[in-house]
Amino acid sequence: MHLQKWVQHINFGKKQIEAFTQLALDLKLSYYDGMTDSAHLSSISVLTLGEASAAPTAEVGHLAHHFAHLLQFKLPLPQTFVLPCSILQHILEINNFRARAGQLFSEVRWSDPHSTLTISEMFQMEIRRMHIPKEVSKMLLSTYATSFEHAYLHIRPSFVSSQKINENCDEVLVQGEANFIESLLRVLAKLYHVSQLVHRYHEWQQGQIVPAALLIQEMIQADVSGTAMEVKSLTGEHFLVRLYANQGVTHHHHQFQELDMFEVNTDSKQIERKQIKVKQEYFVMAMDQLQPKKVAPLQQISPILDDNDVIDIAQAIKPVVHMHGTSHLVYWAITTANKKHSLYLIDAIPVPTEHPVMASSSKLPVFARIQDMTHFRVDMVTADGGIFESDALFQQFREHPQFLLQRHKDGVIQRALREILEKYYDTYPDTPFFYRLPDLTSQELLALQHGEDYETTEPNPYLGYHGAVRVIHDFRLFDVQIAALLDAQHQRRSSAQLNIILPSVRAASEFALIKKHLLHKTQSSTLPHSVWLECSTPENLLQIEQYLLHQPAGLIINTHSIQCLLQGIDPQNSEFSNLYVPDIVLLHFLLKRVKQYVQLSIKIYVSLPIYQRELIEIANELRFDAVVVPPAEVLKAKQLMKNI
Repeated sequence: MHLQKWVQHINFGKKQIEAFTQLALDLKLSYYDGMTDSAHLSSISVLTLGEASAAPTAEVGHLAHHFAHLLQFKLPLPQTFVLPCSILQHILEINNFRARAGQLFSEVRWSDPHSTLTISEMFQMEIRRMHIPKEVSKMLLSTYATSFEHAYLHIRPSFVSSQKINENCDEVLVQGEANFIESLLRVLAKLYHVSQLVHRYHEWQQGQIVPAALLIQEMIQADVSGTAMEVKSLTGEHFLVRLYANQGVTHHHHQFQELDMFEVNTDSKQIERKQIKVKQEYFVMAMDQLQPKKVAPLQQISPILDDNDVIDIAQAIKPVVHMHGTSHLVYWAITTANKKHSLYLIDAIPVPTEHPVMASSSKLPVFARIQDMTHFRVDMVTADGGIFESDALFQQFREHPQFLLQRHKDGVIQRALREILEKYYDTYPDTPFFYRLPDLTSQELLALQHGEDYETTEPNPYLGYHGAVRVIHDFRLFDVQIAALLDAQHQRRSSAQLNIILPSVRAASEFALIKKHLLHKTQSSTLPHSVWLECSTPENLLQIEQYLLHQPAGLIINTHSIQCLLQGIDPQNSEFSNLYVPDIVLLHFLLKRVKQYVQLSIKIYVSLPIYQRELIEIANELRFDAVVVPPAEVLKAKQLMKNI
C-alpha cells in the first residue's frame, strides 16, 4: 500500500466545530478581570487547532501554537482541542481560588522545604476538589461525546509565560467522561507541584492567575509508529531521512524497543541503508497503561514496512524533518482505525544541532544508559558517551552466575564482556568506558536456571542481598569481570579510561574493602582503572563525606532509587513508583549538599529514569559533570541543554 492510501485529508475548518459555539477570536484575556459573570462565558467554547492559531498566546499558550503551526504540512494530526485560559479562569473564580491562593502564598516559608511541600499539597488538593460550573461541564462532556468517545486522550499544559514543556504534568491514556473531567483538574493541580510552586508565585505576583491552557489530544492507537530525522549519507554528499519504525505505540513510553531503521534518499526515491531488528514485543494502549503484546514468530525478523511504504513516509514527512532550515525529530504513526490507513504526524521537536548524528555539543554532556550494546539507535550515537549496566547481560546468560563459575564456564562471561567493550569503542571511539557491575537481587537471580541452589527468598529483595555486599561475600565473579574488561581493553590498545561503577553500596566500609581488594589483585599502589560509587540510597548522600575519604573517581547519583526510598517505595516496583511525583525540592537539597562536599577532581553524574526537566536544570545549575538518561531521551535532554 502506498502513502496516498494512508494520508486522509482532514478538514480542520468549520465541519469540526459545528457542535461548538463560535469563539470571538479577538477576545483578549485579562488576568486582572475576574470574569465571574457566567453569561460572559456562554460565548466561549473549547478551541480547535485552527482557532487556537488565531487566538493570543495569553489565551491558548505556546504549545497550542506549536501544534497549530504543524497544520501547514497538510498531514493529519491527532484530533486536538484547547481548553483556553478564559474558561480555566472562570472555573478558578467560581471556586474563589484568587482569595485562597493569596492566603496560601502568604503562608509559604520559601527557605523551608517542608513548608513549600505542605503548601503545594494544599494547592493541589484545593484544585482537585473544585466544582465545575454546570455550563462548563456540559460543554466538556459534549466535546468528549462528539469527538473523543472510546478514544484515549493525552492532556497536557500549554504554558502562557514560557515555551517549556513539562511532561511531569501530563495525564495520558485518559478514557471515560468522568475520568476526562477529573484528569483536566489533575493536570491543573500538577502545575502547583512543589517543583513548580515558585514559578506560580512569580506569575501570581504579576497578576497572572492561570499559568497554562490545557491541550486535549487523542492518542493514536498505532499499528506502526516511530521517529524520523535528517542525517548525512555515508559519503557526506547529501542528506537522508532516517526512519525508525516498530509495531504498535512507541511515542508515549520510554522503554527501549527493537526498531527497524531505514535511510531514504528522497530525491532518488531509494533506500540507501536499512537494519532489520528481531522484534519480540510491541505495545498497545489500555486503561492507565501500555500493554505489551508478543510479536508473532514469523513477523519477528520481517521488516515492519515494505520499501514502497518507507519511501512514501519519508517523502511525506521530509518537509517537517527539515522545517524552516532547522532539523527536527519527527514522531509519526500509522493506524488502520475505521478500516482506513492513515499516516499521522504526532509531533516535531527541534534537535540540538543541525545534523545531530554528526555532532553533539551541549553545555552539560548527556550520556545514554545502555543495557545491551547490540541495540543501537540514533539517540545512543548522538550521546556524548554511554554507561553500560550489566544486569540485562547476566540475565541473558539464563544460568546463575555462580553455577557458571562452579562449572568453569566463566569464559561465557569473559567473551560477552569483550564483545560489549569492542562494540562500545566502535560507537564511542576514544571515549571512557563505564561499566556498572550487576545489581541483581535474589528474586531476579532465583528466576535463572539453578537459581534455587544459590539463593534464598527475601521478603524485601531490594533492601537485601545484592550489590556491594554480594561482591564482598564472594569476589570470584567480580574478579572475572574486571579481568575480562582489562584484557579486552589491552587487546584493543585503547587509551580511553576504564571506569568501574559499584552499585548498592550500603556503607563507606564496603567501598573501602572493594578498593583494597582491587589494589591487592593488581599488586600496585595505583589502579589501571577508575572506581566510581553509585549513590542509590539517601544514606549515600547524607554520609557522602565518609565515602569521599576513600577517594572514588566519581559519583553516579541514581535519583530514581533515592527518591523511591525517601518515600518508602520499592524502586523495582514500577506499579507503585510511577504513581509518585519526584520531590524536586528535597532532591535539590541533597544534590546541593553533595556538591558542597565534593572536590573538583571528583566527577558527578546524575542518572535519571526518564527525561525530567527540573533535575536536568538542577544538574546544570550545580555544574555537575554529566546527566545520564535512557537512549530514547538523549535528544530531548540535549535540546534542553541547548536552550538553558
